[in-house]
Amino acid sequence: FSEQFLLKSIRIFSELQNIASGASFIQVLIMLGEYYIDQELKENGVFCYEWALLIALKANLIESQVRTTQLLCLFYNSVLPNEAQCIIYNEFLLYLARKLADKELEGHVLQNTSQLYLTLGTERAFRSALEYTKRSLGIFIDLEKKEKEAYAWLQAGKIYYVLGEDELVDLYIQVAQDAAVSTEKLEFAMEIFEAVGDVYFNGSRDQEKAISFFRDRALPL
Repeated sequence: FSEQFLLKSIRIFSELQNIASGASFIQVLIMLGEYYIDQELKENGVFCYEWALLIALKANLIESQVRTTQLLCLFYNSVLPNEAQCIIYNEFLLYLARKLADKELEGHVLQNTSQLYLTLGTERAFRSALEYTKRSLGIFIDLEKKEKEAYAWLQAGKIYYVLGEDELVDLYIQVAQDAAVSTEKLEFAMEIFEAVGDVYFNGSRDQEKAISFFRDRALPL
C-alpha cells in the first residue's frame, strides 16, 4: 500500500463517527506507522501507533488495545529506546492482560518489565525487577510451563546475585536446574546450566564456582 492510499483512508475514517469502523481505522494507522518506521520516520510512526491506541480505548476494543500497546512497547524498546516510556506501556499491557485474564500474556509481560527495571541499574530497580520476576514465576508454575518456570527461577537467582544475597542465589539457581532437567529436553537443560555457570563466571565474586559447576554439573549432561 502506498502512503497516499493510507493517508486517504485515514481521512475517510476520521470523518466516520460509528464505532464499527474503529477496528479498520486502527489497522490502517498501524500499517501507516509501520511504513513510517521502515522509512526511518520514527516520530511519525509512533504518532500513528499512539493514535491507534487512543481509537482503541475510545471504542473499547481491548484486543486492539493489546496489539497497539505491544507495538509501542517494541518501539520504545528497540526502535527508539526509552526505558521510562517502555515501562509505562508494559505496565498498561500488564493491566490489559489481567483484564483479559490471559495468564500467559501476564507472565510474559511481567518478565519483560523485570528486564526493563534491571537496565536502570539501581538497587530499588533491582528490587522491583525481582518482584516482577517472582510474580511471573508464580504464574508459570500454575500454568505448568516448565521451561518458562526454569527461566524465571534463573532470573531471580541472577537478581539475588546482583543484590549480594548469596544464600538465595544458590537456592534459586538449584531449583532452576531442577526445573530444566524435569523438561527432559537435553538442549534446553544445557542452555540453563550454561547460563547458571555464567552467573558466576561473569560476576564479580565466587568465580571459582563457575569452574566447579561446569565440571561437576554441566559436563556430565
